[in-house]
Amino acid sequence: MRGWLSKMYRIWLKFWWIAIVSCLVFGAYSFVLIMNGNPIKEKEVGKSLEVDLEQEYMKEFDLEHTRYDASRSEYGAIFHTNESNKKDNVSFYATYHNDDELYDTYREKIWSRDIRKTLTKEAKDVYGDNFFNVEVSSAPELSIDDVDRKNVPRYTELSEESMKNVEIMLYVREGAKQTVRKDLAELAMKMKNGSMKNGQVIVMGSDDEKTTGFGSWVWLNLAKLHKDFTMSEFNKSLEWDETFTDAE
Repeated sequence: MRGWLSKMYRIWLKFWWIAIVSCLVFGAYSFVLIMNGNPIKEKEVGKSLEVDLEQEYMKEFDLEHTRYDASRSEYGAIFHTNESNKKDNVSFYATYHNDDELYDTYREKIWSRDIRKTLTKEAKDVYGDNFFNVEVSSAPELSIDDVDRKNVPRYTELSEESMKNVEIMLYVREGAKQTVRKDLAELAMKMKNGSMKNGQVIVMGSDDEKTTGFGSWVWLNLAKLHKDFTMSEFNKSLEWDETFTDAE
Protein backbone atom coordinates (compact mmCIF):
# COMPACT_ATOMS: atom_id res chain seq x y z
CA MET A 1 0.00 0.00 0.00
CA ARG A 2 2.79 2.38 1.00
CA GLY A 3 4.64 1.63 -2.27
CA TRP A 4 1.53 2.42 -4.28
CA LEU A 5 1.02 5.74 -2.47
CA SER A 6 4.66 6.64 -3.04
CA LYS A 7 4.31 5.87 -6.72
CA MET A 8 1.14 8.00 -7.00
CA TYR A 9 2.90 10.86 -5.18
CA ARG A 10 5.77 10.77 -7.66
CA ILE A 11 3.32 10.77 -10.56
CA TRP A 12 1.38 13.68 -9.01
CA LEU A 13 4.61 15.61 -8.36
CA LYS A 14 5.78 15.04 -11.92
CA PHE A 15 2.39 16.20 -13.24
CA TRP A 16 2.57 19.46 -11.27
CA TRP A 17 6.11 20.15 -12.42
CA ILE A 18 4.96 19.67 -16.02
CA ALA A 19 1.98 21.95 -15.35
CA ILE A 20 4.19 24.65 -13.80
CA VAL A 21 6.73 24.52 -16.64
CA SER A 22 3.92 24.60 -19.20
CA CYS A 23 2.41 27.67 -17.52
CA LEU A 24 5.79 29.39 -17.52
CA VAL A 25 6.36 28.59 -21.20
CA PHE A 26 2.84 29.72 -22.08
CA GLY A 27 3.31 32.92 -20.08
CA ALA A 28 6.61 33.67 -21.77
CA TYR A 29 5.06 33.00 -25.20
CA SER A 30 2.11 35.23 -24.39
CA PHE A 31 4.47 38.00 -23.28
CA VAL A 32 6.41 37.72 -26.52
CA LEU A 33 3.16 37.98 -28.50
CA ILE A 34 2.06 40.99 -26.48
CA MET A 35 5.37 42.78 -27.06
CA ASN A 36 6.17 41.63 -30.59
CA GLY A 37 2.84 40.58 -32.03
CA ASN A 38 1.95 37.52 -34.03
CA PRO A 39 4.52 37.22 -36.85
CA ILE A 40 2.05 35.41 -39.12
CA LYS A 41 -0.58 38.12 -38.69
CA GLU A 42 2.10 40.79 -39.08
CA LYS A 43 3.03 39.46 -42.52
CA GLU A 44 -0.64 39.09 -43.51
CA VAL A 45 -1.38 42.69 -42.53
CA GLY A 46 1.71 43.94 -44.40
CA LYS A 47 0.63 42.21 -47.61
CA SER A 48 -2.96 43.41 -47.23
CA LEU A 49 -1.75 46.98 -46.70
CA GLU A 50 0.40 46.80 -49.83
CA VAL A 51 -2.56 45.66 -51.95
CA ASP A 52 -4.94 48.29 -50.52
CA LEU A 53 -2.42 51.14 -50.84
CA GLU A 54 -1.69 50.35 -54.47
CA GLN A 55 -5.40 50.18 -55.23
CA GLU A 56 -6.13 53.44 -53.41
CA TYR A 57 -3.29 55.50 -54.90
CA MET A 58 -2.99 53.70 -58.24
CA LYS A 59 0.77 53.44 -57.65
CA GLU A 60 3.26 50.69 -56.91
CA PHE A 61 4.90 50.63 -53.48
CA ASP A 62 7.70 48.48 -52.10
CA LEU A 63 7.28 46.92 -48.67
CA GLU A 64 10.39 47.64 -46.56
CA HIS A 65 9.38 45.84 -43.37
CA THR A 66 6.40 45.08 -41.18
CA ARG A 67 6.14 46.18 -37.56
CA TYR A 68 4.03 45.75 -34.47
CA ASP A 69 3.32 48.60 -32.05
CA ALA A 70 2.81 46.98 -28.65
CA SER A 71 1.68 50.26 -27.06
CA ARG A 72 -1.31 50.36 -29.43
CA SER A 73 -1.61 46.65 -30.20
CA GLU A 74 -1.33 47.77 -33.82
CA TYR A 75 0.11 45.98 -36.85
CA GLY A 76 1.56 48.14 -39.59
CA ALA A 77 4.31 48.40 -42.19
CA ILE A 78 6.87 50.76 -43.70
CA PHE A 79 6.73 51.23 -47.47
CA HIS A 80 8.71 53.31 -49.91
CA THR A 81 7.68 54.83 -53.19
CA ASN A 82 8.99 53.66 -56.52
CA GLU A 83 9.75 56.90 -58.38
CA SER A 84 11.49 57.13 -61.74
CA ASN A 85 14.10 59.30 -60.04
CA LYS A 86 15.24 57.21 -57.08
CA LYS A 87 16.30 60.36 -55.21
CA ASP A 88 12.61 61.26 -54.98
CA ASN A 89 11.70 58.02 -53.16
CA VAL A 90 10.22 58.47 -49.69
CA SER A 91 9.37 56.01 -46.92
CA PHE A 92 6.01 56.14 -45.16
CA TYR A 93 3.99 54.26 -42.56
CA ALA A 94 0.65 52.53 -43.03
CA THR A 95 -1.75 50.63 -40.76
CA TYR A 96 -5.43 49.90 -40.19
CA HIS A 97 -7.33 51.93 -37.63
CA ASN A 98 -10.22 50.09 -35.99
CA ASP A 99 -9.10 46.97 -37.91
CA ASP A 100 -10.39 48.12 -41.31
CA GLU A 101 -9.82 51.87 -41.82
CA LEU A 102 -6.69 52.45 -43.89
CA TYR A 103 -4.32 55.04 -42.45
CA ASP A 104 -1.01 56.10 -43.99
CA THR A 105 1.46 58.99 -44.10
CA TYR A 106 2.13 58.84 -47.85
CA ARG A 107 0.69 62.28 -48.66
CA GLU A 108 2.47 64.00 -45.78
CA LYS A 109 5.81 62.47 -46.81
CA ILE A 110 5.31 63.49 -50.46
CA TRP A 111 4.39 67.05 -49.49
CA SER A 112 7.34 67.25 -47.08
CA ARG A 113 9.71 66.00 -49.79
CA ASP A 114 8.48 68.56 -52.33
CA ILE A 115 8.62 71.42 -49.81
CA ARG A 116 12.17 70.41 -48.91
CA LYS A 117 13.27 70.26 -52.57
CA THR A 118 11.81 73.66 -53.44
CA LEU A 119 12.99 75.38 -50.29
CA THR A 120 16.48 73.88 -50.66
CA LYS A 121 16.84 75.61 -54.03
CA GLU A 122 15.57 78.91 -52.63
CA ALA A 123 17.82 78.72 -49.56
CA LYS A 124 20.90 77.92 -51.66
CA ASP A 125 20.19 81.00 -53.78
CA VAL A 126 20.15 83.14 -50.63
CA TYR A 127 22.72 81.56 -48.31
CA GLY A 128 25.14 80.07 -50.85
CA ASP A 129 27.91 78.09 -49.13
CA ASN A 130 26.45 78.93 -45.70
CA PHE A 131 23.45 76.67 -46.35
CA PHE A 132 23.59 72.92 -45.72
CA ASN A 133 20.19 71.41 -44.92
CA VAL A 134 16.40 71.77 -44.76
CA GLU A 135 14.07 69.52 -42.79
CA VAL A 136 10.27 69.54 -42.64
CA SER A 137 9.56 68.73 -39.01
CA SER A 138 5.79 69.26 -39.30
CA ALA A 139 4.00 68.41 -42.55
CA PRO A 140 0.78 69.91 -43.98
CA GLU A 141 -2.33 68.67 -42.21
CA LEU A 142 -5.37 67.41 -44.07
CA SER A 143 -8.33 65.28 -43.10
CA ILE A 144 -8.30 61.81 -44.66
CA ASP A 145 -11.70 62.59 -46.21
CA ASP A 146 -10.52 65.79 -47.92
CA VAL A 147 -8.40 64.17 -50.61
CA ASP A 148 -9.05 61.64 -53.33
CA ARG A 149 -6.15 59.23 -52.92
CA LYS A 150 -6.09 58.66 -56.67
CA ASN A 151 -5.53 62.38 -57.28
CA VAL A 152 -3.35 63.74 -54.48
CA PRO A 153 -2.81 67.50 -54.97
CA ARG A 154 0.53 69.27 -54.78
CA TYR A 155 1.25 70.99 -51.49
CA THR A 156 1.01 74.35 -53.30
CA GLU A 157 -2.67 73.59 -53.98
CA LEU A 158 -3.53 73.06 -50.32
CA SER A 159 -5.49 75.60 -48.29
CA GLU A 160 -3.91 78.12 -45.92
CA GLU A 161 -5.52 76.19 -43.07
CA SER A 162 -3.68 73.02 -44.11
CA MET A 163 -0.35 74.85 -44.34
CA LYS A 164 -0.49 76.99 -41.21
CA ASN A 165 1.15 74.39 -38.92
CA VAL A 166 3.95 73.44 -41.31
CA GLU A 167 7.31 73.81 -39.56
CA ILE A 168 10.60 74.10 -41.42
CA MET A 169 14.03 73.62 -39.85
CA LEU A 170 16.61 75.54 -41.88
CA TYR A 171 20.23 74.71 -41.02
CA VAL A 172 22.95 77.23 -41.94
CA ARG A 173 26.57 77.75 -40.98
CA GLU A 174 27.82 80.28 -38.45
CA GLY A 175 28.92 82.61 -41.24
CA ALA A 176 25.28 83.30 -42.09
CA LYS A 177 24.82 84.92 -38.70
CA GLN A 178 26.40 88.16 -39.89
CA THR A 179 23.50 88.92 -42.24
CA VAL A 180 20.78 86.68 -40.83
CA ARG A 181 18.01 89.29 -40.81
CA LYS A 182 18.62 90.48 -44.37
CA ASP A 183 19.06 86.93 -45.71
CA LEU A 184 15.96 85.64 -43.97
CA ALA A 185 13.90 88.55 -45.32
CA GLU A 186 15.10 87.70 -48.84
CA LEU A 187 14.26 84.03 -48.31
CA ALA A 188 10.83 84.92 -46.92
CA MET A 189 10.11 86.96 -50.05
CA LYS A 190 11.06 84.00 -52.22
CA MET A 191 8.90 81.67 -50.12
CA LYS A 192 5.85 83.92 -50.22
CA ASN A 193 6.15 84.04 -54.01
CA GLY A 194 7.16 80.43 -54.45
CA SER A 195 7.43 77.52 -52.05
CA MET A 196 5.32 78.59 -49.06
CA LYS A 197 2.54 80.98 -48.12
CA ASN A 198 2.04 79.90 -44.50
CA GLY A 199 4.01 78.02 -41.91
CA GLN A 200 6.93 78.64 -39.60
CA VAL A 201 10.64 78.70 -40.41
CA ILE A 202 13.17 78.06 -37.67
CA VAL A 203 16.73 79.00 -38.58
CA MET A 204 19.40 76.98 -36.79
CA GLY A 205 23.12 77.60 -36.86
CA SER A 206 26.18 75.37 -36.62
CA ASP A 207 29.43 74.75 -38.48
CA ASP A 208 29.21 71.00 -37.87
CA GLU A 209 26.74 69.15 -40.11
CA LYS A 210 26.93 66.07 -37.87
CA THR A 211 26.09 67.83 -34.64
CA THR A 212 22.80 67.08 -32.91
CA GLY A 213 22.74 70.14 -30.65
CA PHE A 214 22.23 73.15 -32.90
CA GLY A 215 22.00 76.66 -31.47
CA SER A 216 18.61 78.24 -32.20
CA TRP A 217 18.74 81.62 -33.86
CA VAL A 218 15.37 82.91 -35.06
CA TRP A 219 11.75 81.91 -35.76
CA LEU A 220 9.73 83.36 -38.63
CA ASN A 221 5.95 83.01 -38.91
CA LEU A 222 5.08 83.35 -42.61
CA ALA A 223 1.36 83.64 -41.87
CA LYS A 224 1.99 87.10 -40.43
CA LEU A 225 3.36 88.38 -43.74
CA HIS A 226 1.51 89.28 -46.90
CA LYS A 227 3.11 88.83 -50.32
CA ASP A 228 4.68 92.32 -50.57
CA PHE A 229 5.70 92.81 -46.94
CA THR A 230 7.79 95.67 -45.62
CA MET A 231 10.87 95.24 -43.43
CA SER A 232 8.89 96.68 -40.52
CA GLU A 233 6.26 93.95 -40.93
CA PHE A 234 9.01 91.37 -41.35
CA ASN A 235 10.75 92.41 -38.12
CA LYS A 236 7.48 92.15 -36.19
CA SER A 237 6.99 88.57 -37.41
CA LEU A 238 10.33 87.39 -35.96
CA GLU A 239 10.88 85.68 -32.64
CA TRP A 240 14.49 85.72 -31.45
CA ASP A 241 16.32 83.19 -29.36
CA GLU A 242 17.59 84.68 -26.12
CA THR A 243 21.19 83.81 -27.04
CA PHE A 244 20.96 85.38 -30.46
CA THR A 245 22.94 88.53 -31.25
CA ASP A 246 22.01 90.38 -34.43
CA ALA A 247 25.39 91.11 -35.97
CA GLU A 248 24.32 93.08 -39.04
